[in-house]
This record gives sequence, C-alpha cells and structure tokens, in this order.
Amino acid sequence: MKRKKYGKRVLVFALALIVTAIYLSPVVWQFVSSLKKNEEIFRYPPTFLPENPTGQAYADQFEAGLFRALKNSMIQSVSSMALALLLGVPAAYGLARFSSRAQKPILFGFLVTQMLPPALLLTPLFLFYTKIHLINTRWAPILSTVTMSIPFIVILLRPFFASLPKSVEESARLDGCTMFQAFWKIMLPVAKPGLITAAIFTFIFPWSDLVYSIAFIRNADLWPMTTLINDFQTKYGTRWNSIMAFGICIIIPIVALYIALQKYVISGLTAGAVKE
Repeated sequence: MKRKKYGKRVLVFALALIVTAIYLSPVVWQFVSSLKKNEEIFRYPPTFLPENPTGQAYADQFEAGLFRALKNSMIQSVSSMALALLLGVPAAYGLARFSSRAQKPILFGFLVTQMLPPALLLTPLFLFYTKIHLINTRWAPILSTVTMSIPFIVILLRPFFASLPKSVEESARLDGCTMFQAFWKIMLPVAKPGLITAAIFTFIFPWSDLVYSIAFIRNADLWPMTTLINDFQTKYGTRWNSIMAFGICIIIPIVALYIALQKYVISGLTAGAVKE
C-alpha cells in the first residue's frame, strides 16, 4: 500500500512538472529572446540561449518612457479597482442576502456583459464620452474597465456572501449594529479572501487594457504601459527583442502581486462552492 501511494505521488508530481513546464515555456522563451539581438531571433536553426546576451532591449523600455507609463497604469488600475469594489461589493451582498424576482434577470444580465468583447462597446462609449467631455482623460478607460469589473465582482462574491452564516449578522444586529455597520464591521472582514481575490482580478483588467486606452486617450503622456508596444513597431521594422522585454516588464508586477496574495486567491476562488 505504501509503495502504491508513493508511486501515485511520484506520478502526480511528474505530471505537475510537465504541465508547469508547458505553461511556463512561452514565458521562458520570451525572457531568453529578450536577451538576444534582433537578428539572432530570426536565425535558423534557432538558438535557445543567446550567444551574446544583452540588456539593450530592457534599456529601450526606459527610452520609451517606462516610468511614466508605469505611473499611468498604476493610477488607472488602482482607481478602476477601487471604484469597482465600491459599487460591486454592496451589489453582490444585496443580491446574496435579499431575495427578489429581479435577481435572476440581473445575474443573467451580468453574465451577458462578461461575454461582450470590449471592441463592441467602443463606438457607444466613445460617443457617450465625447458628449460628457471625457475623451483624452484618464476617466474614460477607468470607467470603461469598471463596467467590466462590476459584473465580475458580483458573480464572484455573491456565492461567497451567500455561504456566510446569517446568524453572525443577526447577532450583530441584536447587539445594536445597523445593517450598514453589520455589513462593514462583520461581513466584510469575514469575506476578506473573496474581497482580495476580487481586488486582484479587477486590478488586472485595467492593467492589461489596451483597447480603451488607445481609443479614448490621444495624449501620449497619459498612456499606460500596454501602449508602449507601439514604440517598438515602426515603418523600419519591428524590434522583437524589445517587445519580448516589454512583455516581461508588464507581467512582473502582476506575478509579484499574485505570489504575495496567492493564499487568499485560492481560498477566495473556492469559497461559496459548497453551502452548508
């Protein structure tokens, strides 16, 4: 029996290594290519390790305005995340705690919005933002990504709030808390893993946004990091090593954020799956 269990563990570990290698291989190849010269990337047969490693592709990121774009991305992502959580969390709690005939149509509407591609909303949003004078401001892409984030927050957190025992909230109400105080002081701390998970994903949406930023912002000084890719595509050709370095730079903050909060992400995604 022990040998069988040991053999199963080895098999599972080996399969996990294979799957991990498959998923990480594009990122590894991207990093290796970022250290090559542009000519070496197109060499045949291809070289796995760079013959003469160079960091010029990463230096190009600073010439393209990396710090300015990083600041703009942080402003857009944090603002979008905060606004989406401010509106989405109470909506998710209300749909979980209060029954209504409109609940299913509302949830169905949120699901439908998640299926819509961003490009489909560009024209109506552009016309709307033009009328209220939000074109060429940070608010245009922020509000656009919020419209994507709020349905996601509701779909993610509603089962989480529904799985929390009502007795905890009722005890707080008996102790003199108002409904808002019970929600703020009792339910939100208990729902911390779900809130952190929702915050991470609603931070990623605007961080990876390119469509809305390019469409609604004309001032290059307000462009986020995703728009830096345009600086490496010119009429004289494409600097692929710089594009590879750009990809590495843009995923580093997200990877670091996920590693720091991964325990909350795992528990937050599984919360609400089983309701006792």
